[in-house]
Amino acid sequence: MGTVESHIQVINSTDKDIVNTIVDRCVNYDWVGNNRPDRNFQGFRISARGGSVSQRASLNKPASNCPFNMTLVFSDGSVDKFRIHQKYVIGCCAEFSHSEKSHNITYDKSGNTLVIKVTNTQQQLQNQKAEEKNREGEVTMRMKQYEAAMRIFDEALGLANQNSTINNIKTNKSKTSNEFGKECLQKAWDLEANAAEDKSQEAQRKFENASEYQENISLVSLKIAGNRLFNDANDLEQEAFKLFESGNDLAQDKYKETLLKYKEAMKKFEQGAKIDQGSFDDSIKIAGEHISDVNKVIDNIDQAELSKNIGKVNVDDEKKEKNEVENVVNTNLFQQVDGVYN
Repeated sequence: MGTVESHIQVINSTDKDIVNTIVDRCVNYDWVGNNRPDRNFQGFRISARGGSVSQRASLNKPASNCPFNMTLVFSDGSVDKFRIHQKYVIGCCAEFSHSEKSHNITYDKSGNTLVIKVTNTQQQLQNQKAEEKNREGEVTMRMKQYEAAMRIFDEALGLANQNSTINNIKTNKSKTSNEFGKECLQKAWDLEANAAEDKSQEAQRKFENASEYQENISLVSLKIAGNRLFNDANDLEQEAFKLFESGNDLAQDKYKETLLKYKEAMKKFEQGAKIDQGSFDDSIKIAGEHISDVNKVIDNIDQAELSKNIGKVNVDDEKKEKNEVENVVNTNLFQQVDGVYN
């Protein structure tokens, strides 16, 4: 039959380690012995930024394409799945398909080696720059250059596009803001305490700086708390709608619970607006719209329930009147019959 010797190489040029490789969908006829990817390319860890693994692949010469599926699992939980023909290295079509995509994957051949290269997408590269900026900001913060660190964190936020990176940057920025506020406050107290020198104006500026950065922290805290309550309310509203669609009587109570949660969120946004109106305008508007919509739904359910009850009362009254009429008719009929026989 004959054997064609080849290799499979995976190069990880991303910024995250590959923590597992999984290969399946290999047809027994296509491969010779144990030199096949579903047996010798399983469970590898491939380091980021240029790490690679290469394994031998012995092909059955008469086989058509020798396809296989490979799954790459990364340290951040992201996954890539693709399918390719190993016989691409000797002139067959690659038929490459990337069914689950987290990164860019390209393929080439070098002699009888199938070279698979994994790289970051443009978005990931941009987010990588944001992480580098975040680290730069952390170093600057540790050097107690707080204003410079704040500027660097702002640059990082402008680049970041992944939630985990954005949250890390915001956390560092809040810490920096807090430390800068403490430093300004301490310097202000020190200046005020130094009665031998006239530095009252400088002390006043320091107090103002401390106040400004403490307010920023308060604003962030209120926004986070308000958003959390708003998201909870949004989840409740979806639950209420499902109950309403199914005709469940509990929908009314669930909508009322939703309304209370939206109102709690509104209170947080209104507190923030007292400090900085512009930062909370959109949140207040959106929360207000949801409160209005939920109120309308509750009113509509109340009206529907009222109409239902009124209809029930009318039906009962009609039945009662019909029964009374029938009783009168029956009484008259009996009286007439008695008169005839008497």
